[in-house]
Amino acid sequence: MKRRRSFLTAVILVVVLIYSSLLLLLMWVERPEPTSSINTFIDALWYSVATLTTVGYGDITPVTPLGRAIGTVFVLLSTGILVTLVSALISFLASEGFPLLRLSFQKRKNWYYFADTGIESATLARQILQSDDQAVIIYGQSRNRMEAPPP
Repeated sequence: MKRRRSFLTAVILVVVLIYSSLLLLLMWVERPEPTSSINTFIDALWYSVATLTTVGYGDITPVTPLGRAIGTVFVLLSTGILVTLVSALISFLASEGFPLLRLSFQKRKNWYYFADTGIESATLARQILQSDDQAVIIYGQSRNRMEAPPP
């Protein structure tokens, strides 16, 4: 868990560094151009946010070829971010969201959630089912299982 958290922190730092570098590069490339509307870091940030959120007001646009290439990177990043967020939401709903929603309709039963389907969790689930006839077992890895595996 600690290794995963440090990896995630490193990835976030790298993404922020790349994003900030792209903003600074965009500002540096566009500033000398007299017709450019991107003259400050805030202008570059506004342009990137409008692009990444796919709003694209058009009030600030790059005019140099390198600025447009950086704008293309922002457009591609917005597509990747949007796809990542939608897939993460669908993955959560499919693995844990729907079973937990089904549990909310069974309020009179005692329910237990197991994150894995290993031998230990199956043994414990069998013991719970033998001692409690109102028990419902949910497995996180096996999406549609509502009871423990047979002994």
